[in-house]
Amino acid sequence: MNLYDWIDKRQSKILPHNLYTDQVMKRIYTKLEPCKYWNDLYPAHLNSSEYGAVFNLEFSPLGNILAAACERRAIVLFDAISQKQTHRVMKAHTDNVNCIKFLNNQTFATCSDDTTVAIWDTRFLKNRVRMLQGHSNWVKNIEYSNKDKLLVTSGFDGSIFTWDINAHTEEGLVYQKVFNTSGLMRCRISPDGTKLVMCTTGGYLMIIHHLDLTTLRKDLRGFRPTLYRLMQMANQFIPNAAKFDHIFSKNQKRNRVELVTDFPEDNEAEIIHALQIHPQGLSILSRNVSIDERNEYSCIHDINEEVYDITKRRKRKQTDYDGEPPSEVSRFKRRIRRTIVPEESDSDQPSTSNGVRSSVRENQQQQPTTDSGRRSKIRKRAARPANPSTPHGTTYNLLTTTSASSAVGLVHAESNTNSNDAPAAPAPTAARTPPSTNFVPDIWAAEISVAEREARQARQSATNTVSGYDFVYAISSGIMQNANTSTDTSTATRPLPPVASSSTTLYLNDNPIPYSKEFILQNPSKLMYYIQESNEGRGFIKESCFSSDGRIICSPYKNGVRLLSFSENCSEHPSQYMNAELKRSPRPLFEVKTIDCHKDIVLSTSFSPKQPLLVTGCKQGKVTWHYPYL
Repeated sequence: MNLYDWIDKRQSKILPHNLYTDQVMKRIYTKLEPCKYWNDLYPAHLNSSEYGAVFNLEFSPLGNILAAACERRAIVLFDAISQKQTHRVMKAHTDNVNCIKFLNNQTFATCSDDTTVAIWDTRFLKNRVRMLQGHSNWVKNIEYSNKDKLLVTSGFDGSIFTWDINAHTEEGLVYQKVFNTSGLMRCRISPDGTKLVMCTTGGYLMIIHHLDLTTLRKDLRGFRPTLYRLMQMANQFIPNAAKFDHIFSKNQKRNRVELVTDFPEDNEAEIIHALQIHPQGLSILSRNVSIDERNEYSCIHDINEEVYDITKRRKRKQTDYDGEPPSEVSRFKRRIRRTIVPEESDSDQPSTSNGVRSSVRENQQQQPTTDSGRRSKIRKRAARPANPSTPHGTTYNLLTTTSASSAVGLVHAESNTNSNDAPAAPAPTAARTPPSTNFVPDIWAAEISVAEREARQARQSATNTVSGYDFVYAISSGIMQNANTSTDTSTATRPLPPVASSSTTLYLNDNPIPYSKEFILQNPSKLMYYIQESNEGRGFIKESCFSSDGRIICSPYKNGVRLLSFSENCSEHPSQYMNAELKRSPRPLFEVKTIDCHKDIVLSTSFSPKQPLLVTGCKQGKVTWHYPYL
């Protein structure tokens, strides 16, 4: 059957056989070729254009408008039929424009490194419709929930905000911070609005099933997924993490949580920086950087809720630490120095600290320079979370050598002579702790961005020295009990050792917990497909995308893209009954075609929702249109 016969039968409501459909779609996708270029007037040696790198591309729901978010504060709109530029806004924000999201065919929202979100109308682009302010660090992601009619934004401050753009009061727009976690990179909402997926710099994904944005803050109050993951990796019971076991149970009928931590055998995922959901909400597409930073991997994970009760737990065995450690423990030992575990804040109002932006700018000024005297092109698409705060609102920047309790491990921080946060001082004999008797710091964490780590590694190799993290701070895991300042020894709480033997009893809220019978919840297997990528352009986030029918994945690959599919025949997403077999034995994605279409690394891709049209954008600020040549 040729293409025209297939189209005639489809128009006549005669559905062709799946085999014929696969053959036709394979022919269409394998014939995709670059057909038109935008902004190709600038020579290659300039290395950029007036718009800067294209960070994001987004089609309108009807597929007739394409919007591009550019590095140099610009927004550009195109007619998808003629592929011509129709409008541009050169000063849409005061910093990089990171993401664009269409709310309907006329209205779209943009977010920026200036910590703001703007709403625009395509019929009148001279002024913003609204400006949303609430984040305290770079805003990197925008979603819209059609089910709850709420705009959802997330940023490097680790916060997820919901905005009711249809409700406006005298004090401003109605909004709320519904969740906060360290190392947050991206969050996506499934097409039906029932699931929310987050990717982090901690090497795990988080899925929230039966999503209810109106009660999310209440249901997950105080939950720290990074601390929970730390407990799993260390195979060490932490009461303040384990008390949230109920949100993983099947009895949690609203906002139930799953952690996804399984990756290919050779991929020790550290930073998961890109995230997409299948158009029919069947799976998750993520892209991560391995812990050695030599490779990147694109992975497909099942998004469906497990049909069995994942509260099945595995008893901690002392033999796990005898002889060769298991893979999870060995990964923990290598990654513990990069774990980010901030103390959560229960405040309803978002932080508006001005110190974050200044510290970020100071860190940028410390970037290494190239031979030509310009600053290195490692850009701010890397993760740079905000300074964490303690429950008392004070940030502790420790410039001394500190160590955690043996319940988790050791994290060292050496003096940073370039820090402007505090004057240099001799290292005392003991680590400083927050001035509160109700805060027992027994876990220490650190924050460091991808770009800063690369620059630091370069300096270390040149000077043969070791430098410390930017921010080191402490949290309470609950293993060490809070100090009791009462003079009445009869009511004083007895201290507990951080590591308990089989005969030791731990206490959680003054309730005894026999440690010998304690279990640690294990995460279900979700990985179905994977493929190794090229780690070109370190420090940049490279956005992959699904085709409108979900058959093809377009993944940035060096100066072009790769078209990937689930099978050689470009078949549809596997049915749900095949997921169990795929998760037992994950398979590599099949490479359909490689297209070399740019002179610099590709950062963004997008398929039209209505026709076989692919658009790609690169670091030089150029956009390429791809059509099938049949």
